[in-house]
Amino acid sequence: MEIFHDSRVIRNKTLFIIGTSVLCVVLALSIAVGVLANKSTEIVYKEPERTETAPTGRQRSTQLTSCQKCTKNTKAQNPNLEYAKCILDHYPLVDGHNDLSYEFYTNVDNKVYSVDFSQDLRKQYHANQTTYTCTDIPRLREGKLSAQFWSIFISCTTQHHSAVQRALEQIDVIKKLNNKYPSFLKFVTSADGIQRAFDEGKFASLMGLEGGHAINSSLATLRMFYDLGIRYMTLTHNCNPPWADSHIVERNSSLPKHNGLTKFGKIVVKEMNRLGMLVDLSHVSKKTMKDAIKLSRAPVIFSHSSTYSLCNATRNVQDDVLSLVKENGGIVMVNFYPYFVSCKEVATLSQVVDHIQHIKKNIGVDHIGIGSDFDGIEM
Repeated sequence: MEIFHDSRVIRNKTLFIIGTSVLCVVLALSIAVGVLANKSTEIVYKEPERTETAPTGRQRSTQLTSCQKCTKNTKAQNPNLEYAKCILDHYPLVDGHNDLSYEFYTNVDNKVYSVDFSQDLRKQYHANQTTYTCTDIPRLREGKLSAQFWSIFISCTTQHHSAVQRALEQIDVIKKLNNKYPSFLKFVTSADGIQRAFDEGKFASLMGLEGGHAINSSLATLRMFYDLGIRYMTLTHNCNPPWADSHIVERNSSLPKHNGLTKFGKIVVKEMNRLGMLVDLSHVSKKTMKDAIKLSRAPVIFSHSSTYSLCNATRNVQDDVLSLVKENGGIVMVNFYPYFVSCKEVATLSQVVDHIQHIKKNIGVDHIGIGSDFDGIEM
Protein backbone atom coordinates (compact mmCIF):
# COMPACT_ATOMS: atom_id res chain seq x y z
CA MET A 1 0.00 0.00 0.00
CA GLU A 2 1.27 3.44 -0.92
CA ILE A 3 1.63 5.88 1.98
CA PHE A 4 2.72 9.47 2.59
CA HIS A 5 5.97 9.32 4.53
CA ASP A 6 6.86 13.02 4.63
CA SER A 7 4.06 15.41 5.58
CA ARG A 8 5.73 18.26 3.68
CA VAL A 9 5.78 16.16 0.52
CA ILE A 10 1.97 16.17 0.74
CA ARG A 11 1.93 19.89 0.13
CA ASN A 12 4.36 19.99 -2.78
CA LYS A 13 2.99 17.00 -4.68
CA THR A 14 -0.68 17.37 -3.90
CA LEU A 15 -0.81 21.06 -4.75
CA PHE A 16 0.93 20.37 -8.09
CA ILE A 17 -1.40 17.51 -8.86
CA ILE A 18 -4.54 19.45 -7.92
CA GLY A 19 -3.72 22.26 -10.33
CA THR A 20 -0.87 24.30 -11.71
CA SER A 21 -2.74 27.59 -11.87
CA VAL A 22 -6.14 29.12 -11.37
CA LEU A 23 -6.42 29.53 -15.14
CA CYS A 24 -6.15 25.78 -15.55
CA VAL A 25 -8.88 25.28 -12.96
CA VAL A 26 -11.23 27.90 -14.39
CA LEU A 27 -10.94 26.56 -17.91
CA ALA A 28 -11.31 23.01 -16.70
CA LEU A 29 -14.62 24.02 -15.18
CA SER A 30 -15.92 24.84 -18.65
CA ILE A 31 -15.61 21.12 -19.35
CA ALA A 32 -16.82 19.96 -15.93
CA VAL A 33 -20.10 21.79 -16.29
CA GLY A 34 -21.18 18.94 -18.53
CA VAL A 35 -21.90 17.20 -15.27
CA LEU A 36 -23.54 20.26 -13.71
CA ALA A 37 -25.74 20.82 -16.73
CA ASN A 38 -26.74 17.14 -16.90
CA LYS A 39 -26.29 16.93 -20.66
CA SER A 40 -28.50 14.34 -22.29
CA THR A 41 -26.16 13.19 -25.06
CA GLU A 42 -25.73 9.43 -24.95
CA ILE A 43 -22.16 8.26 -24.35
CA VAL A 44 -21.06 4.65 -24.48
CA TYR A 45 -18.17 3.65 -22.26
CA LYS A 46 -15.07 2.59 -24.18
CA GLU A 47 -11.35 2.96 -23.82
CA PRO A 48 -10.13 6.21 -25.40
CA GLU A 49 -8.26 5.94 -28.68
CA ARG A 50 -4.74 7.32 -28.85
CA THR A 51 -3.64 9.41 -31.81
CA GLU A 52 -0.12 9.64 -33.15
CA THR A 53 0.15 13.26 -32.13
CA ALA A 54 -1.39 12.88 -28.68
CA PRO A 55 1.11 12.65 -25.82
CA THR A 56 1.08 9.28 -24.09
CA GLY A 57 2.42 7.83 -20.86
CA ARG A 58 4.80 10.02 -18.89
CA GLN A 59 4.78 12.53 -21.78
CA ARG A 60 1.31 13.57 -20.75
CA SER A 61 2.59 15.23 -17.60
CA THR A 62 6.06 16.32 -18.70
CA GLN A 63 5.58 17.47 -22.29
CA LEU A 64 4.07 20.76 -21.14
CA THR A 65 5.63 22.85 -18.41
CA SER A 66 2.85 25.42 -18.08
CA CYS A 67 -0.68 26.15 -19.19
CA GLN A 68 0.70 28.60 -21.74
CA LYS A 69 2.03 25.68 -23.80
CA CYS A 70 -1.58 25.02 -24.82
CA THR A 71 -2.53 27.67 -27.35
CA LYS A 72 -6.01 28.79 -28.30
CA ASN A 73 -7.20 27.94 -31.78
CA THR A 74 -9.26 30.99 -32.63
CA LYS A 75 -10.75 29.18 -35.61
CA ALA A 76 -12.24 26.45 -33.42
CA GLN A 77 -15.96 26.53 -32.76
CA ASN A 78 -15.25 26.98 -29.03
CA PRO A 79 -11.63 28.07 -28.51
CA ASN A 80 -11.88 28.13 -24.71
CA LEU A 81 -13.27 24.61 -24.65
CA GLU A 82 -10.49 23.27 -26.86
CA TYR A 83 -7.92 25.11 -24.75
CA ALA A 84 -9.33 23.53 -21.59
CA LYS A 85 -9.25 20.08 -23.19
CA CYS A 86 -5.57 20.56 -24.05
CA ILE A 87 -4.77 21.50 -20.47
CA LEU A 88 -6.67 18.52 -19.06
CA ASP A 89 -4.91 16.16 -21.47
CA HIS A 90 -1.64 17.11 -19.80
CA TYR A 91 -2.49 17.83 -16.19
CA PRO A 92 -4.59 15.68 -13.85
CA LEU A 93 -7.57 17.48 -12.37
CA VAL A 94 -8.54 16.28 -8.88
CA ASP A 95 -11.99 16.69 -7.31
CA GLY A 96 -11.78 16.79 -3.52
CA HIS A 97 -15.26 15.54 -2.69
CA ASN A 98 -17.97 13.32 -4.20
CA ASP A 99 -20.68 11.48 -2.22
CA LEU A 100 -21.29 8.69 -4.73
CA SER A 101 -20.88 5.93 -2.15
CA TYR A 102 -23.82 7.33 -0.19
CA GLU A 103 -25.93 7.24 -3.35
CA PHE A 104 -25.24 3.51 -3.56
CA TYR A 105 -26.34 3.21 0.06
CA THR A 106 -29.57 5.19 -0.25
CA ASN A 107 -30.64 3.90 -3.68
CA VAL A 108 -29.52 0.28 -3.96
CA ASP A 109 -28.52 -0.72 -0.42
CA ASN A 110 -24.82 -0.75 -1.40
CA LYS A 111 -25.39 -3.35 -4.14
CA VAL A 112 -22.67 -2.01 -6.40
CA TYR A 113 -22.87 -4.89 -8.88
CA SER A 114 -26.52 -4.13 -9.58
CA VAL A 115 -25.64 -0.79 -11.18
CA ASP A 116 -24.03 -0.39 -14.60
CA PHE A 117 -21.69 2.46 -13.77
CA SER A 118 -20.26 2.31 -17.30
CA GLN A 119 -23.49 3.75 -18.71
CA ASP A 120 -25.13 7.15 -18.35
CA LEU A 121 -27.18 6.56 -15.20
CA ARG A 122 -29.64 9.29 -16.10
CA LYS A 123 -30.87 6.95 -18.83
CA GLN A 124 -31.15 3.95 -16.53
CA TYR A 125 -32.86 5.43 -13.48
CA HIS A 126 -35.71 7.90 -13.57
CA ALA A 127 -38.29 6.78 -10.99
CA ASN A 128 -39.41 9.85 -9.05
CA GLN A 129 -36.22 11.82 -9.56
CA THR A 130 -34.70 13.60 -12.51
CA THR A 131 -31.18 12.27 -11.96
CA TYR A 132 -30.07 9.07 -10.27
CA THR A 133 -26.59 10.35 -9.60
CA CYS A 134 -24.35 13.17 -10.78
CA THR A 135 -21.62 10.63 -11.51
CA ASP A 136 -20.89 7.76 -13.88
CA ILE A 137 -18.00 6.74 -16.13
CA PRO A 138 -19.30 8.52 -19.28
CA ARG A 139 -19.64 11.82 -17.44
CA LEU A 140 -16.29 11.43 -15.69
CA ARG A 141 -14.73 10.99 -19.12
CA GLU A 142 -16.69 13.84 -20.66
CA GLY A 143 -15.64 16.15 -17.83
CA LYS A 144 -12.01 15.02 -18.19
CA LEU A 145 -11.67 14.58 -14.45
CA SER A 146 -8.55 12.56 -13.59
CA ALA A 147 -8.88 11.80 -9.89
CA GLN A 148 -11.59 11.76 -7.26
CA PHE A 149 -11.63 11.71 -3.48
CA TRP A 150 -14.76 9.62 -2.87
CA SER A 151 -16.38 10.76 0.35
CA ILE A 152 -17.02 8.10 2.97
CA PHE A 153 -19.98 9.95 4.42
CA ILE A 154 -21.64 8.81 7.64
CA SER A 155 -24.76 10.55 8.88
CA CYS A 156 -24.60 12.27 12.25
CA THR A 157 -27.50 10.06 13.35
CA THR A 158 -25.03 7.16 13.56
CA GLN A 159 -22.80 8.89 16.12
CA HIS A 160 -22.13 6.81 19.27
CA HIS A 161 -23.59 3.59 17.84
CA SER A 162 -23.19 2.48 14.18
CA ALA A 163 -20.82 5.09 12.69
CA VAL A 164 -17.77 2.83 12.44
CA GLN A 165 -19.71 0.00 10.80
CA ARG A 166 -21.40 2.37 8.36
CA ALA A 167 -18.03 3.87 7.38
CA LEU A 168 -16.61 0.40 6.74
CA GLU A 169 -19.60 -0.43 4.55
CA GLN A 170 -19.08 2.71 2.47
CA ILE A 171 -15.36 1.94 2.08
CA ASP A 172 -16.42 -1.48 0.84
CA VAL A 173 -18.64 0.22 -1.77
CA ILE A 174 -15.71 2.15 -3.22
CA LYS A 175 -13.44 -0.89 -3.22
CA LYS A 176 -16.11 -2.97 -4.98
CA LEU A 177 -16.56 -0.22 -7.55
CA ASN A 178 -12.82 -0.20 -8.26
CA ASN A 179 -12.77 -3.98 -8.54
CA LYS A 180 -15.71 -3.93 -10.95
CA TYR A 181 -14.10 -1.49 -13.40
CA PRO A 182 -10.33 -2.13 -13.29
CA SER A 183 -9.80 -0.95 -16.87
CA PHE A 184 -11.00 2.52 -15.89
CA LEU A 185 -10.56 2.93 -12.11
CA LYS A 186 -7.28 2.63 -10.22
CA PHE A 187 -7.35 2.72 -6.43
CA VAL A 188 -4.50 4.93 -5.16
CA THR A 189 -3.44 6.39 -1.82
CA SER A 190 -0.83 9.02 -2.71
CA ALA A 191 0.01 11.92 -5.00
CA ASP A 192 2.45 9.64 -6.83
CA GLY A 193 -0.38 7.16 -7.26
CA ILE A 194 -2.54 9.84 -8.89
CA GLN A 195 0.27 10.65 -11.30
CA ARG A 196 0.86 6.98 -12.17
CA ALA A 197 -2.84 6.44 -12.83
CA PHE A 198 -2.88 9.53 -15.05
CA ASP A 199 0.15 8.31 -16.97
CA GLU A 200 -1.58 4.96 -17.51
CA GLY A 201 -4.72 6.65 -18.81
CA LYS A 202 -6.75 5.53 -15.78
CA PHE A 203 -8.93 7.37 -13.30
CA ALA A 204 -7.44 7.66 -9.80
CA SER A 205 -9.79 6.70 -6.94
CA LEU A 206 -9.04 7.96 -3.44
CA MET A 207 -11.08 8.07 -0.26
CA GLY A 208 -11.76 10.71 2.38
CA LEU A 209 -13.70 10.14 5.60
CA GLU A 210 -16.41 12.77 6.11
CA GLY A 211 -17.04 13.23 9.81
CA GLY A 212 -14.77 12.69 12.80
CA HIS A 213 -17.59 10.95 14.64
CA ALA A 214 -16.78 7.94 12.42
CA ILE A 215 -13.71 7.08 14.51
CA ASN A 216 -15.79 6.88 17.71
CA SER A 217 -13.10 8.83 19.60
CA SER A 218 -10.60 6.03 18.99
CA LEU A 219 -7.08 6.61 17.65
CA ALA A 220 -6.84 2.89 16.88
CA THR A 221 -9.91 3.19 14.65
CA LEU A 222 -8.37 6.23 12.95
CA ARG A 223 -5.24 4.19 12.22
CA MET A 224 -7.26 1.29 10.83
CA PHE A 225 -9.11 3.64 8.50
CA TYR A 226 -5.75 4.87 7.26
CA ASP A 227 -4.67 1.29 6.60
CA LEU A 228 -7.85 0.77 4.58
CA GLY A 229 -6.90 3.69 2.34
CA ILE A 230 -8.48 6.78 3.91
CA ARG A 231 -6.27 9.76 3.08
CA TYR A 232 -8.18 12.64 4.59
CA MET A 233 -10.66 13.02 7.41
CA THR A 234 -13.13 15.89 7.77
CA LEU A 235 -12.88 16.60 11.49
CA THR A 236 -16.62 17.14 11.85
CA HIS A 237 -19.76 16.94 9.79
CA ASN A 238 -22.89 18.87 10.83
CA CYS A 239 -22.57 17.70 14.42
CA ASN A 240 -19.98 17.86 17.17
CA PRO A 241 -17.97 14.77 17.95
CA PRO A 242 -16.86 14.78 21.60
CA TRP A 243 -13.61 16.51 20.66
CA ALA A 244 -14.31 19.28 18.08
CA ASP A 245 -16.86 21.95 17.18
CA SER A 246 -18.80 21.84 13.91
CA HIS A 247 -19.80 24.99 12.05
CA ILE A 248 -23.33 24.34 13.34
CA VAL A 249 -22.39 25.90 16.71
CA GLU A 250 -22.08 29.24 14.92
CA ARG A 251 -25.70 28.98 13.72
CA ASN A 252 -27.21 27.62 16.94
CA SER A 253 -25.85 29.03 20.18
CA SER A 254 -27.77 26.46 22.21
CA LEU A 255 -25.58 23.61 20.99
CA PRO A 256 -22.75 22.52 23.31
CA LYS A 257 -19.38 23.99 22.40
CA HIS A 258 -15.84 22.72 22.93
CA ASN A 259 -14.35 26.09 21.99
CA GLY A 260 -12.66 24.55 18.96
CA LEU A 261 -10.54 21.45 19.46
CA THR A 262 -10.42 19.72 22.84
CA LYS A 263 -7.22 18.18 24.18
CA PHE A 264 -8.15 14.88 22.55
CA GLY A 265 -9.04 16.69 19.32
CA LYS A 266 -5.52 18.09 19.19
CA ILE A 267 -4.15 14.57 19.65
CA VAL A 268 -6.29 13.43 16.71
CA VAL A 269 -4.77 16.12 14.48
CA LYS A 270 -1.25 15.20 15.58
CA GLU A 271 -1.91 11.53 14.87
CA MET A 272 -3.26 12.38 11.43
CA ASN A 273 -0.04 14.32 10.78
CA ARG A 274 2.01 11.35 11.92
CA LEU A 275 0.13 8.96 9.67
CA GLY A 276 0.12 11.24 6.64
CA MET A 277 -3.65 11.71 6.62
CA LEU A 278 -4.77 15.14 5.42
CA VAL A 279 -6.70 17.26 7.93
CA ASP A 280 -9.93 18.42 6.26
CA LEU A 281 -11.60 21.50 7.75
CA SER A 282 -14.79 21.71 5.70
CA HIS A 283 -17.79 21.63 8.08
CA VAL A 284 -15.84 22.71 11.17
CA SER A 285 -16.31 25.91 13.20
CA LYS A 286 -14.02 28.87 12.69
CA LYS A 287 -12.34 28.26 16.04
CA THR A 288 -11.73 24.62 15.10
CA MET A 289 -10.25 25.80 11.79
CA LYS A 290 -7.82 28.10 13.55
CA ASP A 291 -6.88 25.53 16.19
CA ALA A 292 -6.17 22.85 13.58
CA ILE A 293 -4.20 25.12 11.24
CA LYS A 294 -2.08 26.39 14.12
CA LEU A 295 -1.40 22.86 15.33
CA SER A 296 -0.92 20.97 12.05
CA ARG A 297 2.62 20.36 10.87
CA ALA A 298 1.31 19.49 7.39
CA PRO A 299 -0.84 21.50 4.98
CA VAL A 300 -4.57 21.33 5.70
CA ILE A 301 -7.36 21.13 3.14
CA PHE A 302 -10.93 22.32 2.82
CA SER A 303 -12.22 19.50 0.65
CA HIS A 304 -15.49 21.23 -0.32
CA SER A 305 -15.85 24.82 0.86
CA SER A 306 -16.19 28.24 -0.74
CA THR A 307 -15.41 31.78 0.43
CA TYR A 308 -17.32 33.58 3.18
CA SER A 309 -16.80 37.05 1.69
CA LEU A 310 -18.90 36.10 -1.35
CA CYS A 311 -21.43 33.97 0.52
CA ASN A 312 -21.63 34.24 4.30
CA ALA A 313 -22.60 30.64 5.00
CA THR A 314 -20.84 29.26 8.09
CA ARG A 315 -19.52 26.39 5.93
CA ASN A 316 -17.36 28.84 4.00
CA VAL A 317 -13.86 30.16 4.70
CA GLN A 318 -13.38 33.69 6.02
CA ASP A 319 -10.57 35.89 4.72
CA ASP A 320 -8.54 35.83 7.93
CA VAL A 321 -8.63 32.03 7.82
CA LEU A 322 -7.58 32.14 4.15
CA SER A 323 -4.45 33.99 5.28
CA LEU A 324 -3.71 31.19 7.75
CA VAL A 325 -4.22 28.63 4.99
CA LYS A 326 -1.56 30.39 2.94
CA GLU A 327 0.89 30.37 5.84
CA ASN A 328 0.17 26.68 6.39
CA GLY A 329 0.58 25.82 2.70
CA GLY A 330 -2.94 24.42 2.53
CA ILE A 331 -5.68 24.49 -0.08
CA VAL A 332 -9.37 25.44 -0.39
CA MET A 333 -11.29 23.24 -2.82
CA VAL A 334 -14.24 25.29 -4.04
CA ASN A 335 -17.70 23.78 -3.59
CA PHE A 336 -20.46 23.70 -6.24
CA TYR A 337 -23.39 23.55 -3.80
CA PRO A 338 -25.56 26.54 -4.80
CA TYR A 339 -26.24 27.72 -1.25
CA PHE A 340 -22.50 27.87 -0.46
CA VAL A 341 -21.78 29.62 -3.77
CA SER A 342 -24.55 32.25 -3.96
CA CYS A 343 -26.34 31.85 -0.60
CA LYS A 344 -29.40 31.09 -2.73
CA GLU A 345 -31.02 27.97 -4.13
CA VAL A 346 -29.51 28.59 -7.56
CA ALA A 347 -25.93 29.41 -8.52
CA THR A 348 -24.09 29.87 -11.80
CA LEU A 349 -20.72 28.67 -13.02
CA SER A 350 -19.49 32.25 -13.17
CA GLN A 351 -20.24 32.57 -9.44
CA VAL A 352 -18.14 29.46 -8.78
CA VAL A 353 -15.33 31.16 -10.71
CA ASP A 354 -15.80 34.27 -8.57
CA HIS A 355 -14.93 32.20 -5.48
CA ILE A 356 -11.85 30.83 -7.24
CA GLN A 357 -10.76 34.33 -8.21
CA HIS A 358 -11.33 35.59 -4.66
CA ILE A 359 -8.96 32.94 -3.30
CA LYS A 360 -6.44 33.74 -6.03
CA LYS A 361 -6.57 37.45 -5.22
CA ASN A 362 -6.18 36.91 -1.49
CA ILE A 363 -3.67 34.05 -1.16
CA GLY A 364 -2.61 32.97 -4.66
CA VAL A 365 -3.20 30.17 -7.15
CA ASP A 366 -1.24 27.57 -5.19
CA HIS A 367 -4.06 27.35 -2.66
CA ILE A 368 -7.03 26.66 -4.97
CA GLY A 369 -8.74 23.39 -5.83
CA ILE A 370 -12.14 22.01 -6.78
CA GLY A 371 -14.36 20.09 -4.35
CA SER A 372 -17.61 19.70 -6.25
CA ASP A 373 -19.64 17.82 -3.62
CA PHE A 374 -21.47 16.06 -6.47
CA ASP A 375 -24.00 13.49 -5.27
CA GLY A 376 -24.11 15.30 -1.95
CA ILE A 377 -25.81 18.46 -3.22
CA GLU A 378 -29.15 19.37 -4.72
CA MET A 379 -28.89 20.12 -8.42
